[in-house]
Amino acid sequence: LGAILSLGRRIMVCLDDLQWCDGTMLELLKEIILFIGEHDKARQNFLFVGMYRSNEIDESPPFSNRLFSALRKSNQVNITEMKLTSLSREDVADMIMSELRLPRRLVSGLADVVQMRASGHAIFV
Repeated sequence: LGAILSLGRRIMVCLDDLQWCDGTMLELLKEIILFIGEHDKARQNFLFVGMYRSNEIDESPPFSNRLFSALRKSNQVNITEMKLTSLSREDVADMIMSELRLPRRLVSGLADVVQMRASGHAIFV
């Protein structure tokens, strides 16, 4: 990564389901992110997006302490956290209305079924 970033190339690393990472993997991620954070040119061209399901982890080690605590302490790494909630039935209906270009009254039943099946998870809608 350092060699590619030193050439001025941009890199975005996107990892989903971090709640399933073991301690070793979290430690590796932390070290990579902190290493890149120490180099101004590399830091400008690197974006790490990590996603996890907060309802599937607890706030004890290894997850929170190994990754986020260390990164928050570093003044060379910027962290932005976004907490996303499940889509409501109205959100699902709006999405279906937009995609099918139909009025709410015609998509109401479909929205109920999609909401029930997807449990408000945007990817499954």
